[in-house]
Amino acid sequence: MDVEAAVSIDPALAGETQTRLLDAAERQFADRGFEGASLRQITSEAGVNLAAANYHFGDKESLFAAVFVRRARAISRDRLARLEALERTGRPPSVTELVQVVIAPMRELWLGTVDGSPHPFLRCMARTLLDPQPFMRGLVQVEFAPFFSRLLPALQGAVPALDRTLLIARVQAMMGAVLFTGARLARFGPVGGPPLTTSADAEAALREVTAFCVAGLGAPAPAPDHGSPRVA
Repeated sequence: MDVEAAVSIDPALAGETQTRLLDAAERQFADRGFEGASLRQITSEAGVNLAAANYHFGDKESLFAAVFVRRARAISRDRLARLEALERTGRPPSVTELVQVVIAPMRELWLGTVDGSPHPFLRCMARTLLDPQPFMRGLVQVEFAPFFSRLLPALQGAVPALDRTLLIARVQAMMGAVLFTGARLARFGPVGGPPLTTSADAEAALREVTAFCVAGLGAPAPAPDHGSPRVA
């Protein structure tokens, strides 16, 4: 496996065959997971032979890493740029502004789901963060740690009553809400309702999730638990 070589591909410079393989792999991994998808299924969907996948990516692990990094790196760069723009204002950013920094770079993934077919990367990313393959754990850290190491101090300034441990837990909950809700609503719709069918539906859902995350991050710390009363 040569993950380092696979993830060094610049999407803007990727050739047609590489792009077709990445797009097909993204869909297959989203639908079947890493274990369930095979290189033969991916190459068949991409319309290329197995040798092409081996030539460009080496193996399935490297291809999965390249699928993840292709979009995750762009999201991280966008987030960092937005955070730096807030820092240049010279004033402490609000919780709302910091949540927007996290969520806004994923907006196009939400809006890309309005035809009833969710953007597959939402599910790829959710799978990877929930249960990363061993070879992906270090890579996830490399791609996301630089941004979140900058975000946490800014959030601590916005909600100083929260300690770092609780703040990290709330950031993780926020990411789960954004990824799970985006993937599920786009594919199945809200519980008891139809799937999203227009960009206005997607925009409204994104606003709701953003408001939910702002409220959750900014909520007061829970009171200390001194133990539950015994039931006689």
